[in-house]
Amino acid sequence: RFEVWQRAVYMIQDFPFTGVGLAAFPRVGDLLYPLFLVSSYEPGIMHAHNLLLQVAVDLGLPGLIAYVGWLLGYGAMTVTLWRQGPGVETRALAVGLGCAMLALQVFGLTDAISLGAKPGLAWWAMAGLLAAALVQHPPPIITESAPGPDT
Repeated sequence: RFEVWQRAVYMIQDFPFTGVGLAAFPRVGDLLYPLFLVSSYEPGIMHAHNLLLQVAVDLGLPGLIAYVGWLLGYGAMTVTLWRQGPGVETRALAVGLGCAMLALQVFGLTDAISLGAKPGLAWWAMAGLLAAALVQHPPPIITESAPGPDT
């Protein structure tokens, strides 16, 4: 994996703003960054085997920043719904969706499901379900008024 990760870092260094494009890792890797320890014809080297590296390779550093921001927003929605959900079912949904995303990110430390892959639909479904639950049960708004200039 270290050689594959090294090639991914080279791709990020050479294409920092645009990335190489979705699902272009094997072709660009074979053309510009051939592997020495692993046969380039070995099946399975279709991605960087690290989710964050793969996002940066596919979309560039701006895409990686957007992805990390999306993860932070997902985490904030999860915590908000868990803390302020109206019932046990809603809180259980928040915990389940949060743990599923956490498991996906831990899995992504040594392997990756690329953003353009078919299982990526599950990510959007989880995020949509979490957002729908949060819209259905919005957190209470603090209505305390700040002291005015007259007080």
